[in-house]
Amino acid sequence: MTTIDVNLQKDMVQALSGIPIGNDCYTFFYDETGNCRKFYLKDADVNSIEGLTHNFLLGGVAYQGTEHNVDFESLYRLMHFMEGQKELKFKHLYNKSTDFLSFMNSQRASDFLSWLENSGLYVHYSTLNNLYYSLVDIVDSLFELYPYLFSDMEFIMELKSALYDLTVQHREEILDLLYRHTYPNVTNCSLFCKELCELISQYNNEEELYPGFFLETLQQMLKQAGKIDKLVFVQDNTSFQLIEEYYLFYLERCEIFSHSI
Repeated sequence: MTTIDVNLQKDMVQALSGIPIGNDCYTFFYDETGNCRKFYLKDADVNSIEGLTHNFLLGGVAYQGTEHNVDFESLYRLMHFMEGQKELKFKHLYNKSTDFLSFMNSQRASDFLSWLENSGLYVHYSTLNNLYYSLVDIVDSLFELYPYLFSDMEFIMELKSALYDLTVQHREEILDLLYRHTYPNVTNCSLFCKELCELISQYNNEEELYPGFFLETLQQMLKQAGKIDKLVFVQDNTSFQLIEEYYLFYLERCEIFSHSI
């Protein structure tokens, strides 16, 4: 990846988050959970139910520079761990707590969080909802028709959330629609938009469905996309493949913190 690409990625993340990204050097450590390897449509459903019920989580710690002076020995003493214990898991902190709230109210949790705050470590964390991530390209594909709307990020996020909420509440029908159209390799965008609009019309009057305004807006935008038979981000891809792999989420850290390890 070229330096220009890295700088563009930094600018985009900074614009979206409002958080300035510097060029300092950090050392990152990673752990993950919820990696279902691949996430794809299968027989009008998905290949992994865990991919629906669990997010992909990527997190860990980091410190500034290349050498740390973190006092792990004081943590061992504070938590009464055996010297030389190789790994610290949540079960070691949780200890005899009966539930998460009782743990957070414990002296053990307070001691650990106080140590962490003063340790010189940073915590980095991201979570990915597989279904949401698989759907948002439908909304992003509307940029070409409505470029002026995409300057309002909050509005775009509301559209994406409305589509996700609809899918969660009517998963079987939405996934069946996606499967029949070999999503994300839709070959007949006009028909795809028409059928998705019909589902929105059918369910958008339900009182428990929030928010109806954004679904109605999305429906009107999809009607226009259907007229030109184009949804650029859900065409010319591998049929049924929603998430091929998760390395891109590691790569993004490398792009944003390009001077780090």
